[in-house]
Amino acid sequence: MFSRDLDEQTIIQVFQEADLGICAEAFLTDRQAAGLSRHTLKFYRQFLTQFLTDCSAHSLTLARQVTADSLRRYFLKLAETHNAGGVHAAYRTLRAFFHWLAAEELMPPEWRNPMSRVKAPRVALKPIEPISIPEVKELADTCQHGTLL
Repeated sequence: MFSRDLDEQTIIQVFQEADLGICAEAFLTDRQAAGLSRHTLKFYRQFLTQFLTDCSAHSLTLARQVTADSLRRYFLKLAETHNAGGVHAAYRTLRAFFHWLAAEELMPPEWRNPMSRVKAPRVALKPIEPISIPEVKELADTCQHGTLL
């Protein structure tokens, strides 16, 4: 995302402005460097891309422009096309992103993390139908006896 023509001072100025797109790329780079799986990185990228698209539609380009209210509205809009688990996945992604922003000290000292004021959406846990004892016996019978497999 960065051009090789940018000097260090320009990069520092860009980060001080905390452009959402640049911060999202830096977050993903940091997560990759931390050794997260490619599946987790894909998961984060998917939800961050959706969020950035929504922010752009509302003329939010800087991290400091994102408020708890704008996040709540985003999650409500997302719930129109995603189930509760999908909305919660987006919440977890944005929580990780904004906590990272705070931890990296990319924001001015007076900035407050808007996610700290947004409650996690509820996800109803439906109990999974248990399997019967005869089914457990059938599963055990398929194992090779006398080996760890």
